Amino acid sequence: MRSFSNSIKGRLVLWFFLFICLFLLLLGGVLYKEVKTLIFSSVDHLLHSKSQIIKGLLHIEDGRVELELTEIIHGEYSIPRSGHYYKVVMDGDVLAASESLVDRDFDLTKAISSVKHIADNERFYTSIGPAGEPIRVLQSNFDFLGRKTTVYVAHSLQDSLDLLKRLRHFLIIAAPIIILLIGAGGYWIVSISLRPLRLFSQKIEKITHRTLEQRIEEPDVKELKGLAISFNAMLQRLKVAFDIEKRILSDASHELKTPLSVIMAECDVTLQKKRTAEEYKDSLLTIKDKAEMMKKTLDNILNLARLDSGLLRSGEFREFLLSDCISHAIEMVKAFARQKDIDIIVNVESESTIRGDSDRLTEAFLNLLDNAIRYNRKGGSVEVSVKTDSGSIEVSIKDTGMGIDKEDAEKIFDRFFRADSVRNTEGTGLGLSIVKEIIRAHGGEIRLESSPGKGSTFILSFPVSLD
Repeated sequence: MRSFSNSIKGRLVLWFFLFICLFLLLLGGVLYKEVKTLIFSSVDHLLHSKSQIIKGLLHIEDGRVELELTEIIHGEYSIPRSGHYYKVVMDGDVLAASESLVDRDFDLTKAISSVKHIADNERFYTSIGPAGEPIRVLQSNFDFLGRKTTVYVAHSLQDSLDLLKRLRHFLIIAAPIIILLIGAGGYWIVSISLRPLRLFSQKIEKITHRTLEQRIEEPDVKELKGLAISFNAMLQRLKVAFDIEKRILSDASHELKTPLSVIMAECDVTLQKKRTAEEYKDSLLTIKDKAEMMKKTLDNILNLARLDSGLLRSGEFREFLLSDCISHAIEMVKAFARQKDIDIIVNVESESTIRGDSDRLTEAFLNLLDNAIRYNRKGGSVEVSVKTDSGSIEVSIKDTGMGIDKEDAEKIFDRFFRADSVRNTEGTGLGLSIVKEIIRAHGGEIRLESSPGKGSTFILSFPVSLD
């Protein structure tokens, strides 16, 4: 039962069942009350009509008050205990009474209940008739030629109460049957309605990390269609993430395999025979150099993993001058630029404020400047420009180096990618991937414009920080 109530189907059926039960109970109660009110209103209307007739039959004959009964003396009023009664009392004496009362002095006011006043001189109530049956009575008090007169008109409620009793029994018997039928119908409807969701769930269960290329067919059900679209988009994102992870593992293993092979080979060669101190030193320096390359590769992989996991969050950003980051990065590469005989030209049009992480942006600029100097020609230059235009800040880093082929330019930001022209130089192929992730985390974009033999220009755009 617990598992049933914890399911969507179970909850829908239970809520539907409870709603139907409450609805039928309220409907039955309202129906019973309305029928009872209608019956009593009908009886009261009949009694009022009879009372008016009796009042109209009162007249003066030879100085005496008389009641012409010829119009009502026949019929049910003449049958003893027929359930139809009347009595006229004037100054405390019974002026006239129907034969159906049997006893003219029968008290129609005993055991009064359900009193309903319609005027100061008229009231309806329920009492007990001559046959012990429940009766509805109209008591009308009025003054006739200075004499206090009361007219009682009564009608048996036995048939009406029997009808209400039958209605009550019908509701008691029919309600559970109707509830069960509606409950069964509700269960069937819910089962049919949830069938697409069950099929949807079964399709999802078949998808694993090995079959992320599969897609869920969009059902005709409006609610599930949106869910299928979102789920397929999530599968695509997962596939991209898994593909990146596989590629990183593959590329990392490939990149680390070479220095590891060099280290092992160097150790094997060195250990084959005794060496001089200088030879041991050279061997250790080679091993150290390859170990540092491996460490740099691993550090870059960790940096990318942190960026992928959301290390840079906009909620932790602070405002600072973008030119400060650029100046700091330029200071750190000046010695390298002098060594390579490269001039660094800075052209900053205005001081621009940006929200972000100044340390990580400095790292991005440092990486770009290092590449611009490393792959530049001797005696070349690197030009850094900053300008603000149409609500954005644009930074360009232009070099006079070897340039990049169009085919390679399209892959330059891919992880572990290295162009053929620089494959034999120092590097891990992760620097520009890290730069791109840092720029994107700051809401910016980066693109490359390059021509072989004419140099390259990296253009970065950031949104302006508005107060």
